[in-house]
Amino acid sequence: MKSQEDLGGPLADQGERFVGDHDELDTSETDSTSGLSSSSEEHDVNGLSSDENEEDEAIPLPSDLENSSFFNESEYEENKYPGYSVCWDNVQKLSISRHSLRRDNKMMLWALCFAAKNRISFCDLSEDDVCSVRDIGIEKYLPSVRDWQELKQRMEHVVQIIVKRHFSQFNEVDIPSCLHEYSDISSKKSDIVNLGVIQENPSSAKGTLEIMKYLDKYVPVSQEGRPYPILCHGDQLSVERMIDAKLSMAFSEDEVDQLRGLIPRPQGFHKRCIVLQDSMNRLFSGSTVGDKGSLFHIKNKFGFRPVKKKIQTVSTLL
Repeated sequence: MKSQEDLGGPLADQGERFVGDHDELDTSETDSTSGLSSSSEEHDVNGLSSDENEEDEAIPLPSDLENSSFFNESEYEENKYPGYSVCWDNVQKLSISRHSLRRDNKMMLWALCFAAKNRISFCDLSEDDVCSVRDIGIEKYLPSVRDWQELKQRMEHVVQIIVKRHFSQFNEVDIPSCLHEYSDISSKKSDIVNLGVIQENPSSAKGTLEIMKYLDKYVPVSQEGRPYPILCHGDQLSVERMIDAKLSMAFSEDEVDQLRGLIPRPQGFHKRCIVLQDSMNRLFSGSTVGDKGSLFHIKNKFGFRPVKKKIQTVSTLL
């Protein structure tokens, strides 16, 4: 557990609304990131070889890919200033009345805040090579030989997981995890700093605004006084309220009150639900019922009548 000074942010003001000296959080999630698996060394990729008169381009085998620089995590040097993000979520506190005859017990809804150091640094990335999309060659958008090889390995890994899940004969089979450039770094436990509990109702617009103003104190600022934006994580409903809170302060005369340093972002389960819903909105269309392989065609082919566009019913189709 790091101190607040290690994250480079200012210390929180001591006020009556903030409850400090809490136990260290143990709610950090270990990201289970997926990448490229290495399996099936004896199979070749069909349709990717060049003409016989020309020298064939060598396709790396899975074993070669594991030992290549793409998977060499020792080459990744951790940045000295990895940066951090903040997060908050609802927490309930039971307030027990001393005079039970005159007052009932009350459940208080507050906000628990903490900051986490970025395990994968991006602060050292340069924007000097940014160019117009018109200047990017068409070959950059087309899949290369390596892309096809990596896609084949990923699909093999997905099929292995599906077979093991639905066939009890393969319960004892050990399927290795997919590896990528930052697998080792992503598997480490997060460094988290407890920022305290804010005694504001996060379900109200006023409470959400007060929470963001409190977290804005931890946004790093440049020497010129410009804030360096950081991510502010929350569940889907909290993100919507944070966006509304920023819009309500967009025309404030004081730039500090505009909350430009906080970027609302959904996290974890809610982020996956949003991505899945966006995918269903785009791909699950009744006009594709005659297209073989489309989601709507699969629904009718196998009789998944309860499946609708809402993600609550997608588990049946998947």
